[in-house]
Amino acid sequence: MRIVGIAIFIVLLQVSAAFGQSYSIPEIHVEATITENAVLQIREHRSYQFNGNFSWANYRLPKEGFRDIKGIRISTGDSSFVNENSEEPGTFSVSESNKTIDVKWHFKASDTSRTFTLSYDLTGAVSVGREWSELSWNFLASGREKATDRFFASVRFPGMVLPDSIYTWTRGDTTTFEANTLQGLIEFRGNSVSRNQAAELRTLFPARILTGEDTEVTHPELTLEQVLSEEEARKQEAQQKSERDEYYAEITPFVTLLISLLSILFFILIYRRYGTRFPTRSHSNRQTLVIPGQKSPALIGRLMVSQQTTSNHLVATLFELARRGWFIISEEESEKKGFFSSGESTFRVDIPDREPDDKLTRHEEMVVNFVKQRLAEGIDTFDKLFEGGDTTVSKWYSKWTTRVKQEFKEKKWIDPKSYRGAVLNGMAQLVLLACSIFLVIRGTELAIAAIVISALLLACSFFIVRRTEKGENIYKEWKAYSDGLKNADDRTVKLEMLDRHFIYATAFHLSKKQIVTLMESAPESAHTMIPWLIFAPGSQTSITSVATTMSTLSATGSTSFTGVTGAGSGASVGVSGGGASGGAG
Repeated sequence: MRIVGIAIFIVLLQVSAAFGQSYSIPEIHVEATITENAVLQIREHRSYQFNGNFSWANYRLPKEGFRDIKGIRISTGDSSFVNENSEEPGTFSVSESNKTIDVKWHFKASDTSRTFTLSYDLTGAVSVGREWSELSWNFLASGREKATDRFFASVRFPGMVLPDSIYTWTRGDTTTFEANTLQGLIEFRGNSVSRNQAAELRTLFPARILTGEDTEVTHPELTLEQVLSEEEARKQEAQQKSERDEYYAEITPFVTLLISLLSILFFILIYRRYGTRFPTRSHSNRQTLVIPGQKSPALIGRLMVSQQTTSNHLVATLFELARRGWFIISEEESEKKGFFSSGESTFRVDIPDREPDDKLTRHEEMVVNFVKQRLAEGIDTFDKLFEGGDTTVSKWYSKWTTRVKQEFKEKKWIDPKSYRGAVLNGMAQLVLLACSIFLVIRGTELAIAAIVISALLLACSFFIVRRTEKGENIYKEWKAYSDGLKNADDRTVKLEMLDRHFIYATAFHLSKKQIVTLMESAPESAHTMIPWLIFAPGSQTSITSVATTMSTLSATGSTSFTGVTGAGSGASVGVSGGGASGGAG
């Protein structure tokens, strides 16, 4: 117990420390230099403010808009980090996925501020034309981990270039970012940049300043007229978008109200037409422990549990078959912890010498045949009989649930027309939900109210499905019995019915506490009232402990991911590369 207490204490300390951690990136300063060989050199200073203990930070650069990256370096102050694959302070590592270059560096910082500098060279980031060349670069990614109070970037050209020979365009909110063109230099800055704002810059400059011997023309189609035409079209499109956004923002309150009212109206009309419950014959709805009939646990369980077939229904079916003499469940003392034991015994399934003269339903027959097959294979314990990881079990279980569904449908307990109503409501709510999402994107966040209402009423389509008049009467009777099982005591439970109560409690998904209460309402000798559950001589296992170890089947699956990494394809005219982001921990 002392070890457990220490472990819990350590976990709590770690959780507390995690919640106590926070950081911000108040300033990002990027120095971008275009060399005479058309190489883009990036030197990025990222300032962190740490609250709590931190040991690493990372930087992710999308593999877009350049061909190769070289010379990745990290430093802080006068200290440089060493590139090695470890997590020691003062080291960094570089990894590659199919979409990003990931850089991670390690350090020790506690309640302090640090500035880290990342440097790297990019080839293929500059589009070189015959007369003009272009750099389109995103200095801040949209969707970053943190907002930035102060952002500044500079782009330097090789040689002296007059401002009137440089063309510059920025993207995004003009109230947040501004760019100034100086002699041989562009200054790009922004304040209070939210984490969802990108900092994109496009600049066009004379190709003659790229005098390096290795400089090659990569985009001969690049012309000044083409770029000016593109930017004019973009400007007009931005103006039209601004006018549309203003229009949608203006109509958002009215349309939000309209969509919300239509969602509610559609649901009410469709529910009244298809989902109104049938009246039931007059009978008491009070709790009872009188079993309403001889219904299959799987079928009546499906009626009571959201019209879904579950593994509890399979277990209850097996118990029901054992009660009728098709199987014998017996305890075998063992040190091995069993699927259906208290940890000291294993329960095994066996076939009696003589089969009962009993008519089976189709889903019951499937269980009998499957269990016999498993027993013939030497699999006779509950921990293996219905093991979810076995593909044989998974395939059979899928067929069995389909069979139960078919037999349930044949009972005509559910009104088939109500499914039509559920589909109609779902289609109507989906259309309104799509309109709401469109309105949020184009309008204002007020439209979220319409999204919530439409999504909620879409989920309520399930409630339109109703029972037939016959099904409603059967449901009410069994609902009263189910409630009686949940609140049973020793004054209401008849011992001769205990095994059937046990079976239906399993089928109805009673909680562990409710099953314990039900079984404890009977005396200790109650296990003799369940003849199909045979305990070992002198066994200390109680019927209560057996009842509380109900197992559920589980389906297992695996998903594999493959990826191909490779170098980028280089810059495209008018398409921004870059868009770095990163966090810390």
